[in-house]
Amino acid sequence: AARVGGETQLLFRGRDRAYYLAACQDGLRAIWGTDGSSAATRLLTVVSLPGSGDESGLAVGLSGLGTWAELGDSAYFLLGGQSKPLELWRTDGTAEGTTLVRVLDESASGAYALLSATAEGRLVIAAYLSLPWDELEILFWESDGTAAGTRLGRRLPTTAAGFSFPVFGRSDAGVLLWKGENNSSSELWFSDGTDAGTVQLAVFHASFSWLDAIGGMKSDGPSVYFTASSDGQRSLWRSDLTPESTRPILDVSGWQADVGNSVVLGDRLIVLRCANGADTGCDLWRVPKVGGAAEPLAGGCGSGLCDPIDPNSSMSQLGGQVVFRTSTTGRGSLWASDGSDSSATELARLCTGEECSNQCFQRQSSEDDYAFATS
Repeated sequence: AARVGGETQLLFRGRDRAYYLAACQDGLRAIWGTDGSSAATRLLTVVSLPGSGDESGLAVGLSGLGTWAELGDSAYFLLGGQSKPLELWRTDGTAEGTTLVRVLDESASGAYALLSATAEGRLVIAAYLSLPWDELEILFWESDGTAAGTRLGRRLPTTAAGFSFPVFGRSDAGVLLWKGENNSSSELWFSDGTDAGTVQLAVFHASFSWLDAIGGMKSDGPSVYFTASSDGQRSLWRSDLTPESTRPILDVSGWQADVGNSVVLGDRLIVLRCANGADTGCDLWRVPKVGGAAEPLAGGCGSGLCDPIDPNSSMSQLGGQVVFRTSTTGRGSLWASDGSDSSATELARLCTGEECSNQCFQRQSSEDDYAFATS
């Protein structure tokens, strides 16, 4: 057989297996699974055939193909959502065990979606659908992983004003939705996949406040943290997934501070706060998770200050410590702090001198270790 050029993309790394999309230049696209051994590296299912024209409807970045979750010994994923119906699938890592659970929506043209596994062992699915006559809506499902146990819970109409695309986020209890209905306000919602369990948590009153959703949402058990602007103030917020518990806990007006650059350590958040719009003037602050007075970490890095800390999503929580990167034109280092006033420890010197000006370090997505790429 002739070899055909193409590329692979990591879709999901589970507890025991990783799943990849193999995309060939002739249009063949397939999902593979592996446990790291040759014997257990298998073709699971073909998602488009050469010349079928289906590949345009399977963009990983926008469809559910990049959204996976684990329940028990199975991984679940979504297919379609562009020019094809939105479908829920299940796999145990074998071709025989890779099957369609059910079609979620036949009219899912232009959709993108999120799949989340809850601490109670259920799946919650959210999808943003483009319907005929420029109508838009967001749908929520709950599922136990079976066809009979997958139910549509809520249809939430949304405007077609073009102000923003909704942003989805995960929590241990379901999914979060941040959407802008106009250019002067946005809304945060939570859903456990049921009609009764889909509630509006907050409304933010600020011009283009939906842009705050780009900063992301950080889940910590039953709580979620995010940064939002409302009523003339930009704040770090906490929600315990009820309207009453959704509130600001720290004023960050005039600063660059997003939850993408924060970690949870015990009863506090460690937040990277930088001079607004700049990559310098950055320092780490301790913030009580319930709100209250915040304070800077005074320990520094070795004999000097931790400045400038790289603000480009360089922070991670590993082994009860916050790991972060500092970067200057003359030195790049990786550090670890336990969140106290004790001095941070330099874990590695990444570059020195002129080589630093020629390198770019980019954090990679990983929950179990601190991985980054350099170029």
